[in-house]
Amino acid sequence: MNKLTIETKVYSNFADIGKPEPFTDNNGNGQRDSGEPFVDINGNGQWDADMGVAGLGGPGDIVVYTLIYDWSLFAGYGQKIFGVGSFPLRMKIGLNTGPVFTARLGTVDDRQFIVTGGAVNATARAESLSFAGEILLTPQARAALDHTAIQANFISGPEGHFLLQALPKPPVVTVDRPPLPEVSTLPDQLAALDRLAPYLPHGLLPRLVSDPARLHVGGEHRWVGVLFCNYLSMSDLIDRPEHDRPDDIAARLNRYITAMHAAISRYGGVINKIDLYDHGDKLMALFGAPIAHEDDAERTLRAALDMQAQAGELQPLTIRQAIGINAGVVFAGHVGSDERREYTVMGDDVNLAARLMSAARPGEVLLSNAIRRKVAALFELVDRGAVRVKGKSQPVPIFAVERERARPEAVRGIRGLHSPLVGRLAAEQTLSRLAAEVRSGHGRILTLIGEAGVGKSRLIDHLRITLSEGDCRCYESHCPSYTQTVSYAAFLDIVRAMLGLTPLDSEAEAWSKLRRYSEEQLPPELGEDILPYLAAFLSLPLPAPLAERVAYLEGETLQRQVIRAVTTLIEQAARRHVMLLVFDDLHWADSASLVMLERVLGLVERTPILIALLYRPERAHGSWALGELAARAYPAHHTHLTLAPLSVAAGEDCQLVRNLLSMDEVPPSLIKLIGRAEGNPFYIEEIIRVLIDLSVIVRRGDQWVMAGELEAIAVPDSLHGLIMARIDRLLEEARRTLQIASVVGRTFHYLALSWLARAAELNARWAEPHARIAELETQLERKIPRWRKAVELDPRNARYWEELADAQQ
Repeated sequence: MNKLTIETKVYSNFADIGKPEPFTDNNGNGQRDSGEPFVDINGNGQWDADMGVAGLGGPGDIVVYTLIYDWSLFAGYGQKIFGVGSFPLRMKIGLNTGPVFTARLGTVDDRQFIVTGGAVNATARAESLSFAGEILLTPQARAALDHTAIQANFISGPEGHFLLQALPKPPVVTVDRPPLPEVSTLPDQLAALDRLAPYLPHGLLPRLVSDPARLHVGGEHRWVGVLFCNYLSMSDLIDRPEHDRPDDIAARLNRYITAMHAAISRYGGVINKIDLYDHGDKLMALFGAPIAHEDDAERTLRAALDMQAQAGELQPLTIRQAIGINAGVVFAGHVGSDERREYTVMGDDVNLAARLMSAARPGEVLLSNAIRRKVAALFELVDRGAVRVKGKSQPVPIFAVERERARPEAVRGIRGLHSPLVGRLAAEQTLSRLAAEVRSGHGRILTLIGEAGVGKSRLIDHLRITLSEGDCRCYESHCPSYTQTVSYAAFLDIVRAMLGLTPLDSEAEAWSKLRRYSEEQLPPELGEDILPYLAAFLSLPLPAPLAERVAYLEGETLQRQVIRAVTTLIEQAARRHVMLLVFDDLHWADSASLVMLERVLGLVERTPILIALLYRPERAHGSWALGELAARAYPAHHTHLTLAPLSVAAGEDCQLVRNLLSMDEVPPSLIKLIGRAEGNPFYIEEIIRVLIDLSVIVRRGDQWVMAGELEAIAVPDSLHGLIMARIDRLLEEARRTLQIASVVGRTFHYLALSWLARAAELNARWAEPHARIAELETQLERKIPRWRKAVELDPRNARYWEELADAQQ
């Protein structure tokens, strides 16, 4: 039976409700730290974030009663109305008045309208000092209000501020806004869109134009990387008396904002807003909204590191930055009124990123545990312990970045859990044959195609181990999605590995290694011939004699020389040793890399080299055409493999689970859950990872066992980006159709989809009144009870289910 609990807290007056016990903030960080003196209002011998005293109180006391009941009774109703459960909204307000600086900053493609200056910082400070339900005024705002006819009641607040207690009800004032200029002709409309587009996040305009429903308030839950940057010194620049030229100030601000935009957009992020802060200003950037990527956590961290590097190169500007980053599922969508609306993100994970920014020192990047889990294989991180942050009852673990790993660890897989290849016997035999042929002096090309997570990289690991038994050199290149605009990115890691370069090498050290390799491993005349082009490929500065050989080459001519130099370098190495070249995620390769790779493929006719091309079945990308070229131009050297998911019918998915967990038999409930992965090994591993994190699966001795009830689990974080990235690439009409079709399930009849599409058109014109939802649910449960869960997940689906139920009948 559900239990009702009543808690009481006693206060001396209404203003104390929910307030912390007073303390002396010695270090000025806005929170009480151990050792700082405090006033023990409730007499329990410790500092409390709520000064209320348990009990029933006495005459004149204020008693707050809190009724606590099993949330499961109300959760379903909250989900139906809000989609995420009901929650309280509390507001606090800071007010100030004074001169500010406004400017439009940014690039042609991305612009921001900013308001900054000392008066803005004072406003933010007032808001920071206030508590929920309060309006706190600065002394300047109080003085300005005293010069009006408004009779307001104040009491003293913190740091000389004033807390507004009462304000007369103002008269109703109608503001006549000037009409917006009419845009009637098509050229005028296009021109207006061009002017407005830079103020919208990248990728949002196509949705607004193609889907009128997007103009309404609404949103979705997305896995997003959030970056907050507090940049200092700008307000000081603005408030200096000698700086009275707005254009000069705007130019300096624009130089900074443009540099930060370049660092953020390089990784597919967007500057969502530049906002007020109590010291300096703060910038919020998003990675994964409105457009998702599979690696948004990594993108967020790399952008933060690039921002810090860029800030140090803005001389004579002296900009100090503190950055905090976090990632998680947030609400992303349009909020606001009919007169003003914005695209933004909200949620606890957004707030945590802001708190980490506040905890970071100038020049530092702090990241959360959620980001750490995603990037620990790529970066060496420093555990900074746990800190108390505003809004969190428990200390939050934080981490700082030390450096990028010289040798990245495996990103996928579960540490400590291993399995031999399952269901890949024919593929293993093919790879063993290729390894033997290459060892005997023949060149080979392998095109390995498969969807994300089916095991392409795992199969190549097997090939690498097989070839490592002999005198073979293995070089691997991973093509991150954020390097699609970086020329020759697919070859950079390979060439650097051949030369022995590391990310920590200075330009002088890189030049030394390049010269030494050229002198020791290449014929003298050949080494001197390709040296300047290899240096240009590596973006190394050229000394005068070599620079003259490159300076007057046109772009296309220089490209041919660079391709020749890299191909020659690889060929010479392959003549000395059997070589394996792996190009993973080639579906993200830049066009210049594909052109170079086309030239490198010809090496199979004259050297013992195995070139493995791994990519997804995306026919629109150049990697697909390259694979077809390899089969057509080098038929005697080419082998093709297509990897399918593991066979569920043959029990291969369960065999993988037994191998990973050392289980004799997989429990039926786990078999059912694993079945949702449909044989994808990566999906299966991520489901197991989540169950281990939830302690549903625990280790006992040498085996893993089920230790808890197995219920439906949320989509693992690692799969959120992968799924959303594919959905976001669709045209908006297709994206909307997919969203509607998902109401039915993985398979559906065309008739059902057509009915739902009609319902969606109706829903775009008016929202379903909340009062109808309970009635609809009753009807739907009677007609199609197994579909009830979909209505609970999103109340907007209720209308679709009503239409679908009628169609089915």
